[in-house]
Amino acid sequence: MTRTARALSTSVALCLIATFVVVGSNHSALAQQALPCDNGSNGDYSGDYAKLSEKGPYEIGKQEVVNLDSDLDGATIQRNLR
Repeated sequence: MTRTARALSTSVALCLIATFVVVGSNHSALAQQALPCDNGSNGDYSGDYAKLSEKGPYEIGKQEVVNLDSDLDGATIQRNLR
């Protein structure tokens, strides 16, 4: 093996080792959530992610149950609408 081939194989091996170290040490950061899941849950909307900069024009609608009769088999399908 020539000196150039030996230097090339050594540098490739070092690059592969460095890549495996970087990828292997990053697993804990990849498994973390981007936003905390408990911010604004259970009706407590005091967190940073639940604040509105401006109130929108829409309100929450009244929930109603609608019965739809199927034309194919005559079954009644119930659907909750908001």
